[in-house]
Amino acid sequence: MNKYTIGFDFDTESVRAVSVDVVTDDNAASSVFQYADVVIDEALPRSDHPLPPNWALQNPSDWLESIENTIPELLKLVVCYLYFLFFYLSPV
Repeated sequence: MNKYTIGFDFDTESVRAVSVDVVTDDNAASSVFQYADVVIDEALPRSDHPLPPNWALQNPSDWLESIENTIPELLKLVVCYLYFLFFYLSPV
């Protein structure tokens, strides 16, 4: 039975989650989630408090929300991937 790992790439505007077969390095599935606040460079979210010049922030709740959304999607896709491998690529 193959083993899989999950990795996250937290970028400026989104996160990408991937599931990879640790033996073959095959990408089993990936999922992308766009952050709600993206880059905060003018004012704090839901406030009028301006940021100083040349400041840029990210909202940590965006990271948590992205994990909550990408993991279930990724698991669904991995199940489909494994189903395909088992039923369509296994010898008869």
